[in-house]
Amino acid sequence: MRAAMKIQNVKEVVQVSSSFWKCCKYCSALKLSEDSVEDQVNHYLRHGLKLLHIGTECSRTVEGEIWQSTVAVLGKDEPGPVANSSSSPRGGRAGRKRHLSAGR
Repeated sequence: MRAAMKIQNVKEVVQVSSSFWKCCKYCSALKLSEDSVEDQVNHYLRHGLKLLHIGTECSRTVEGEIWQSTVAVLGKDEPGPVANSSSSPRGGRAGRKRHLSAGR
């Protein structure tokens, strides 16, 4: 087993989220749009990245309501080949986001 990666040695990071989606940065064959954050993290772990952080991120809608997303940050201590990738908001995918209303 390889030794733990030191944070000062991180050369490249990838963020995955339940509020946006993108193709895999390394193979682009897997469109991560329908995968859970868990599936996305597991996919990048198979590419040799290490999990650096997992948590939540809050933002507000135009109407001022709070939206909560799950995010994970993974990293590598050596840059890898990058595939052509794109990203897009999950627009309207409330099943992936947790809507928090001020009245609840």
